[in-house]
Parts: sequence; C-alpha cells; structure tokens
Amino acid sequence: MIAYLASESSFLRSAANKCLLLLFLAALTRMGGDTVSGNANVMGVTVQISQGLLIVAGPIISVLIALLMKYEVNSLELARYTILDEISGTSRRRPSQGVAYALLLLPPIASAFFTIQFVENLIPANAACNDFVRARMLYDFSLGNGEASIFCIGDVTKNMPWIYPPYQTYLYVILAIVSLYVSTQAIKSWNKFRG
Repeated sequence: MIAYLASESSFLRSAANKCLLLLFLAALTRMGGDTVSGNANVMGVTVQISQGLLIVAGPIISVLIALLMKYEVNSLELARYTILDEISGTSRRRPSQGVAYALLLLPPIASAFFTIQFVENLIPANAACNDFVRARMLYDFSLGNGEASIFCIGDVTKNMPWIYPPYQTYLYVILAIVSLYVSTQAIKSWNKFRG
C-alpha cells in the first residue's frame, strides 16, 4: 500500500511538471516581438525556436502529454488491482481529487489554447494582421498550399513556420478533441476504486 501511495504521489508531481511545461509554452506564445528566439539542438538537428513554432507544435505536445499521463494512470490502475484486497476492507473516504482532475484536464485546455493562438495570431505573411479575417483560417482552402506566416503580436516574420490553413486548423481541432478524450478516459481510470 505504501509503495502504491508513493507511486501516486510521484505521478502527481510528474503531471504537475508536465502541466507547468504546457503553461510555460502557452505564456511564451503570448510574448510580443522577437523575444522568443534561439536554437534547440538535439542529436545534431538544430531548430530555430519562435512563438510560431511553439504555436504550431503546441497541440501536438499537448496530445503527447495527455497520452503519457493516460499511460501513467493505467499503470497506477494496475497497481490498484494488486492491492484491491488490502484497501477494500477500509471504508474511509478519500480526499477530493480536484488536483488530479485539474492536472489531467490541462492538456486538452492547452491544446485548445494553442489552436486559438494559431487562428488568432499566426496568419499568412502576405496578409496584414489588422485586416486579415481570422475566419478564413477555417474555410479558405486557397491558403492550403502553404504560406510563410507572421506572428501578429509584434508583427514578427523571422523564424516563423509555414502554415497550411484550413487543413492545419482542422488538424489542431481534432488534436484538441483527441486530447480531451484521452484525458476523460484517464479521469475515469483515476476514479476507479476511490471513495
């Protein structure tokens, strides 16, 4: 039982760290100007970091974190099965699981946030930020061939990724829905055997 409780505590710390990462990335996407710039070098591959790249990668990172958290919850569920006999004799009510729910729901919220940032602040570079109709990111398939982008908080074009609206917009909406589904499944697993 003590080993299980240590595992659960470790999961909550790990989930909190992942959620802090998502919040940090979300905060970076709201910085104006060319304040987010630099290089990330992993195994010989160098990527130039920008707000646009964070917005483009944000929904994917959110879904991956949600899947990882679901995997960890499933591992804890297996541990619960092994100690079911031990805890079934107690009738004490467990404390509220609000913190766990908040941590498990943050990835879909972050994915939705990054999707909104994509539509609101990352537009084709040949358009003016003030004049561009954001709804075009949902229906204008003439933009789907790919274009360089501009980050509208500070009108930054340096190191901005190419975008493919509306295909990319719909992909991000689907990723937000998948993230929400995975998180709700994790919450259902988390609720098993709780008071």
